[in-house]
Amino acid sequence: MLLLKNQSLSVINLHILIIGLLAVSCFHLKAQPYGYLYGKTISINPSIVTGTISLTNFPLLLKTTDADLRSKSNGGFVESEYGYDIVFTTDACASPISYQVESYDPATGELICWVKIPTLNYNANTVINMYYGNPLVNSSTSSASTWGSEFSTVLHLNNNPNDAAPQMIDACGKTNSGTCIGTMTSTNSVLGKIGNCITFDEVDDGISIPDFDYTSSFTISFWFNVSEVNGASYQYLYSHGNFGATHATSIYFGEDLLGIAVDRKMLKNIFQDTNDATNTSGLDAGTTLVDGNWHYYTFVVGNSGGAIVYIDAVLTTSLSFLGGNSYDPATNIYIGCRSDLSGTRFYGGKIDEFRILSEPKSANWIATEFNNQNNPSSNITLGAHTTSSLICQPLPIQLISFNGNVINDDIQLNWETAQEINCHKYVIEKSTDAEIFIPIASISPFRNNNDRNYYSYTDLNQAEEITYYRLKQIDTDSSFYYSNIISIHLLKKNNTVLFPNPFTNELKIVRNSSELKSMDVKLIDKIGQIVFSKNYNSQENSINLTLDFLNAGMYYLELSGVTKERFIIVKK
Repeated sequence: MLLLKNQSLSVINLHILIIGLLAVSCFHLKAQPYGYLYGKTISINPSIVTGTISLTNFPLLLKTTDADLRSKSNGGFVESEYGYDIVFTTDACASPISYQVESYDPATGELICWVKIPTLNYNANTVINMYYGNPLVNSSTSSASTWGSEFSTVLHLNNNPNDAAPQMIDACGKTNSGTCIGTMTSTNSVLGKIGNCITFDEVDDGISIPDFDYTSSFTISFWFNVSEVNGASYQYLYSHGNFGATHATSIYFGEDLLGIAVDRKMLKNIFQDTNDATNTSGLDAGTTLVDGNWHYYTFVVGNSGGAIVYIDAVLTTSLSFLGGNSYDPATNIYIGCRSDLSGTRFYGGKIDEFRILSEPKSANWIATEFNNQNNPSSNITLGAHTTSSLICQPLPIQLISFNGNVINDDIQLNWETAQEINCHKYVIEKSTDAEIFIPIASISPFRNNNDRNYYSYTDLNQAEEITYYRLKQIDTDSSFYYSNIISIHLLKKNNTVLFPNPFTNELKIVRNSSELKSMDVKLIDKIGQIVFSKNYNSQENSINLTLDFLNAGMYYLELSGVTKERFIIVKK
């Protein structure tokens, strides 16, 4: 049922809870994202790329301190104190590209983030746009999709070791996070190569990552900094599988008083797959790396055989007869210690930006990573601060709002546009899990002009207690874009209401009292980690949750009692 009208409906049912009544980002390709007041271009010099092939979906490090990027309260132009309203697009302006913020300082404007560049050109400048200053944005759009499917784990190692385990969060969303072991505290988090990193005490510090399946070809990389290796033993930077056994990788320094003279200060790698029954075949990277400087270690095992070690993107050692066979170590993965946690095999130094990839990266990719991360500002130029309209033309299609309410047990969806040019149709899509959406209606634009237009559609087939909707706008050239997702709760017997949502620090759950006699409450973040879990036994029909410890962003709230329900909640 479609209603065209010249003013917004005023009917509001107080028995609903609607998530996401924020203004929707704009749609069209040739214009800036809606609501962003300011921006600047970012030009990436091709000299950053090694080789004569452009790189696809390259996670570029952007590290800058820019007064324009200070929060508005600190004299800058960013609205959010968390930097939520900093986004990136291609040079085509409204085509968003994934990014992940590692850290943001609203007082200084320091931004450390990784931006997924669709094509990083080797022979011409690569240009992207950065936008900021949008008061409508109050949740993070930083995304794990910045890292391609080949990334098995990405640990920025900038988390607090005092946090609940697993402390070192897997940034690529594969849930291969690391748990700190030993006596690590917040003092182990220090300034690193990129942002903060972990320093290991050579006594009992380490990080354990649950074992996951490898392929027969892979890439391991990390930055390390060590100033001394005093003693007569070995210090392990990385260990997966038991030393000397088939299926193992051991990366370690020999200390300076070793009885084996050739191993003193040597950075060694012993790799064994199913074809290597002994540990005599080592990949030695040299004795000059204990110097108190940062170095980039990359270990590549290729599809066609061969194991290669790069130091600072320079091929340092290789063995062509290694690799090419099945490889599946049986232990957890360890950073800063050996797999058996031997007391004489702990590392004393720093490690930053640890990654494992399920494919062998090329020498050119590794060299480009090093060029970018070693000196992030050398080949990247930020343009002048300007209004967003000077970067791109005004938006052809502007969706001002998209929301809904309940009327007589039906769901009425309303949206408003500021202008419509070259708009072919709107498609309403519906979901019960906020993941799989199906179209339920197709609606032609009202006027295709510059006036404000108001639409309403009523969904008469509402059976679920919670339903998700989004709006798909299709242009005359067949390009299409999505609105934000809204969640509408239809109150039925024994149903649950959450409010306020979005919330600041307190969230209230109202439910039938019989349900509350015994109920498990879980909060799950976007990468699947449980951040809060508690059982409640209560005769009351409501529970107040104090969630001031949560970072701002989106979470899943799971309630398990007589029935099980799952909601999306947003902390401001």
